Amino acid sequence: MLEFYTLSFETYHNDKFMSSDSTTILIDEDSAPDLNCSTDLDWENLDFVYPTCGCMLPFSIYRSNKKGRVISWYDYSLFNRNTWDIKEWKAPLNITIKSSTRKRNMSIAEVLKWHDMDKAIQYLKEKGLTIDMK
Repeated sequence: MLEFYTLSFETYHNDKFMSSDSTTILIDEDSAPDLNCSTDLDWENLDFVYPTCGCMLPFSIYRSNKKGRVISWYDYSLFNRNTWDIKEWKAPLNITIKSSTRKRNMSIAEVLKWHDMDKAIQYLKEKGLTIDMK
């Protein structure tokens, strides 16, 4: 059975809160993966995690000339050391990403505006609503 969820990401650097972001997803409850988890990023798993949820994270990855990768935060502050660039050849990566989900009640208008109409129709049928197009 399809359900709407709010998927939230919280990012921490050196155990200090950096940012949070959320989005709405429509997934099958029976086959859905467990999205309530915490991931500690290091330089080895960064290339795997960033492509899957990078649009929800508050930083970008750049390749330096020869030395390695650089993490650059979007909300840089000169007076906040946690927002300074992290260089692969200088410092370990102390970033934690926590994701959580919660069910969301959507109005029919929001469901009809959903970008994947086939899933939206399936969701409405599972809830007992039908649309007669005569």
